[in-house]
Amino acid sequence: MDVLLQHLVLDHVDYGIELGLQAVPIPESKPQQPQIYFFNIVQQSNAIIHLVEKQFNDILVPLVVSTPKYADCLMKKKVLLDQIELKLDTGLDRTINAITGWIKIFLQTEQKKTDFKPETDVDTLTSPACSSVVLYMNSTIKQLRDCLDGNNVEFVMTELGIRFHRVIYDHLLQFQYNSAGAMCVICDVNEYRKCVKELRIPLVLSLFDTLHALCNLLLVKPENLKQVCTDQLAGLERSILLNFIQLRSDYKTQKLANLLKGLSI
Repeated sequence: MDVLLQHLVLDHVDYGIELGLQAVPIPESKPQQPQIYFFNIVQQSNAIIHLVEKQFNDILVPLVVSTPKYADCLMKKKVLLDQIELKLDTGLDRTINAITGWIKIFLQTEQKKTDFKPETDVDTLTSPACSSVVLYMNSTIKQLRDCLDGNNVEFVMTELGIRFHRVIYDHLLQFQYNSAGAMCVICDVNEYRKCVKELRIPLVLSLFDTLHALCNLLLVKPENLKQVCTDQLAGLERSILLNFIQLRSDYKTQKLANLLKGLSI
C-alpha cells in the first residue's frame, strides 16, 4: 500500500501536477494565445488514479478487509487522493482564468471602436476580433471534451462559459454603437452564442441568449425601446437595460433618457 501511494501517486502523479500548476500561463499584456497543457495532465492523472483504485480494490482490500489495517489503508488513500483532487481543481481554475484572461486582453487590444461605430455604412460582418476569439474557444472546447470526463467536464464547461460570458458582457459595455455598429455587435454575439452551444450547458446558453436580446436595444427604433424592454427583456434589472441603452450613439440626441423615464421593470 505504502509503495503504491508513495511511488505511483506521490512521486509520479503529484509531482506531475505540481509541474503542471507552475506551467499554467498567466495572462499578459501581449495578445499571444496561451498554450494550455493542464487538461492533458488531468486526463493522465485520472487514468492513473483509476488504476490505483482498481489495484487497491482488487488486490489489497481482499488481504486486509477483515483486519484492523483496513480502516488505516482507506484513510491513507482518501487523504492522498483528496490532496490530488484539490490540486487538480486549483489547476483547472487557473487554466480557465488563463483562457478567459487572454480573451479579455486580446479583445482590449484588437477590437476597434470603428467595428461598432463605423463612419459609413458597411456590410454587416462578424468583427475580426470576434472571429479570432471564436476560433480559440472552439479549439479549447474540443480539447476539454477530449481530455475530461464525468463531473469534471460539466463543472469546467460551466465555469468556462460563465466567465467567458462575463468577459464578453464587460467588453461590450466599453463601446458606443451606431445602427451599423449595432448590427455588427449582434453578429458578434450570435457567433459567441453559437460557439458556447458546444459547451452543452443550458445556463451558459441562456446567458448568451439574454446578451443577444440586450444587444437588440442598440438597434431598435427609439419609440420601440419600451416595448422591447417590457416584452423580450422583462425580468431584467432596470439598471442593466439602461446600461445598454446608454451605449447608443443617439442616446443624447434622441433624448432617450426622457423617453425611458416611465420604464419600470
